[in-house]
Amino acid sequence: MPLQELIETLERLGFTKNEAKVYLTLVMTRNPLNASEISRRSGVPRANVYETLNKLVGRGFVLREAAGRGARYVAASPDQIFEALREEHKRYIELVEEARKTFDQLMSKVARPFPGEAAWLVSGENRIDNILKDILNASTERFTALITPDVITRNGNTLFSMLKKKAEDGVEVLISLKITSDILDKIKELAKSISVFHWQLGEIPMGCYVSDGTRCLMTLVGKWAPILTYDIGIWTENPVYAKSFEYLTEKLLTLNVPFKKYLEEEKG
Repeated sequence: MPLQELIETLERLGFTKNEAKVYLTLVMTRNPLNASEISRRSGVPRANVYETLNKLVGRGFVLREAAGRGARYVAASPDQIFEALREEHKRYIELVEEARKTFDQLMSKVARPFPGEAAWLVSGENRIDNILKDILNASTERFTALITPDVITRNGNTLFSMLKKKAEDGVEVLISLKITSDILDKIKELAKSISVFHWQLGEIPMGCYVSDGTRCLMTLVGKWAPILTYDIGIWTENPVYAKSFEYLTEKLLTLNVPFKKYLEEEKG
């Protein structure tokens, strides 16, 4: 391999260009050299040689010998160098993996994606819950939601409180969900300030739908047993896409029963 390619290879392994030149000079010479000799043979300016040598000595890649009036230097065995590099990169890979896990944990708590994209596939219950709450928190005029039972199970009290607060802030809120006896009292309270519909058509085929008119989340069934779990979905901040999903949802909501009518039918 030509010398220039060796230098470039060492640079990719973490050497600076000067470190690569100095180390290869010492390897090819094999005899101890002083700083002036190293500078002349390697082409590294004398002003930079001492700093470069000190870094190489610190990493154990070059050994310093005391010789008379000045120090002389000799290269460590290439076997030692590449074993040390192997260990360094092994630790680096472990660090990368650890950083990725930490990063994924952080991003699972952040609902907003990177800008400049149109639609995203999302997965995981925590991620979906965070996006739902993020859209609800950001809504200023209108909030529409078709809410699946699993979302209610995980977020019921918090979600109901957030919906009520939004209505109090003047946001038009419309929700549809399966009304069951265990949440009936909370729904009665909500229905005083928001539009509530009862989903009466069995399983909700398209999952949860949440929109504030400009961005939306629609979930799909990711797990079928022991219960349906809507833990995958599509999320968009493109208003054109959001309107398309909203149109579909509004058509589905026309098949629902208004809460007032639901109560009447239950009494009947």
